[in-house]
Amino acid sequence: MGAKAAAKQIVKSMNGIKEEQKEKTSEKSCTIDTSQSYYLSKSYCKINNNKRKIKLLRSKLFGSATDCVTTFQLRYPREAKDFSKKKQCLQERYHGGDSRKIYLTEYNNCIRNPGKSIRDYACRIQKLFSFAYPTKEGKWVDLEMREQLIMDKFWGD
Repeated sequence: MGAKAAAKQIVKSMNGIKEEQKEKTSEKSCTIDTSQSYYLSKSYCKINNNKRKIKLLRSKLFGSATDCVTTFQLRYPREAKDFSKKKQCLQERYHGGDSRKIYLTEYNNCIRNPGKSIRDYACRIQKLFSFAYPTKEGKWVDLEMREQLIMDKFWGD
């Protein structure tokens, strides 16, 4: 699976967390006695919801996304306690233009390693090309041109 699949899984997980949060509102689990206890219970529920969201997110991540979150936690332990900061970190990593630049560089520098099969090399070129030059829904794409570019790279032209 590539970074796009991981990004889709992350977005799917975050949407699931939002849906779960809507279903389980803090009013159901916290009782209201006085205005002060109401405020304290709200802040307590917010802390617990934040921790639960972080736990749920970590359980849904895999591969490089897990590494990204782990690195963020080690480098910024104070910010890592906030779910929105982790979400922002993942969005910057997987939805930014930097990842496309990385794949473009990898695609341009891709060579067949000695001892690796030709089929693996072809698959790697196709995968890197699809990440380096993503297609947008609703836009016309010349598939023959894309295939020709991949073939040119494969043959080393």
